[in-house]
Amino acid sequence: MNVPMVSGATAYDCPQSGTMFILIFNEALYYGNRLDHSLINPNQVCKFRIPLWDNLFEERRDVGIETKPIFVALKTKGAKLLFDSRAPTDQELANCPHTDMTSKVKCLGIQVLSNLGKSQLFTKTQ
Repeated sequence: MNVPMVSGATAYDCPQSGTMFILIFNEALYYGNRLDHSLINPNQVCKFRIPLWDNLFEERRDVGIETKPIFVALKTKGAKLLFDSRAPTDQELANCPHTDMTSKVKCLGIQVLSNLGKSQLFTKTQ
């Protein structure tokens, strides 16, 4: 299966403020309607310098994504961490505040290089 990379948007209704935010995830995998949920790479969020707290045993912080101006609380479902979101309407895309969750820098994929018999895995960006 060939899965395209996209800049995608999801609508998040912030329970603290009552405001609806458009969360933008660049370089995301797009499955269309083959999935009933979105897959988010936490490493991409962290690399963009947005704190993502996913340690359920950390007592000093709530589990979630700490972005300005909102905190996206994560909840558990089995071994998965998730938050409720939905597809935004055209009107919401045009009028609601947008928050970038990942970098707009184009990812050219993963490369594995061999250096003196040791492999290194890294993400190449443009």
